Amino acid sequence: MVMRTRVARGPGVVTVGDMSSSFVTRGLVLLLGTGALLGCHAGSTQPLFTPEDVVTPLPAVQGTFQQEGEKGSRLTIEPHSATSYKVVFTTDDGTAPLVVVPFTLKGVTGKTFVDAQLMEDASTKGVLPYVVRPHFLLAAEIKDDALTLWPVDSDFIKGHRGSRGFPSSTAIGNGESTFVLFTDETKALRNAIKKYAGQPKTWAKPVVFRRVKS
Repeated sequence: MVMRTRVARGPGVVTVGDMSSSFVTRGLVLLLGTGALLGCHAGSTQPLFTPEDVVTPLPAVQGTFQQEGEKGSRLTIEPHSATSYKVVFTTDDGTAPLVVVPFTLKGVTGKTFVDAQLMEDASTKGVLPYVVRPHFLLAAEIKDDALTLWPVDSDFIKGHRGSRGFPSSTAIGNGESTFVLFTDETKALRNAIKKYAGQPKTWAKPVVFRRVKS
C-alpha cells in the first residue's frame, strides 16, 4: 500500500512524498513519541528562530542531566554548531536526537526560548526524509545545576485553536495522542509568542532536569 502525505503550510500544501504505510506508521510514532518525551503537544512546520534573534549561549548546560521523578529519563547536551546544541532525550521508551537553538525574542523580556527539531542519526535514518520534522517550542531556564523546560500547555492550545489571530494548524492523531501541527508562517507564530508568553496559562507544568555529577 502506498500513501501520499500532505501537510498544509500557510495558503498552500506541501507534498512530503510517496511512502509505504510502514514509513507512515514509523514516522507518526517518531513524531508523537518525540513530542511525548519533550512534554510537547504541538510543533510548527516553520522555524521559530530567525537570524535577527539573539542566540543565548548555554555552556553551563553541556553534559548529562536526569529528570526529576523519572529514573529512566535523561538528556545529554553537547555543542552542535556556533549557534546550536545537539540534545539527545532518552527514556525507557526510546531516544530522540534533536538540534536545539536557545534564543531570546525581541519584545519578550525575562524568557529564554528553545527551538528544537529532530535530527538524523542512526535511530532515525531512513525515516526522516519522509516525515515532517516540526520545530518544538519550549521556554527554558538554567540555574545552578538545574535545567527547567516549560512546554506550551495543551489546554491553552485547545482553547485558542481556530480563534481569530491564532496561528493556523492541523491535528495529527486523536484523543490524548493528538498532536497539533502549526502550519502558519514564522511571523504569525512569533507574534503569538509575543502576545501569550507572559501569561501563566500558556505554559504547562515545568519539567526539571538536574546535572548528573561524575
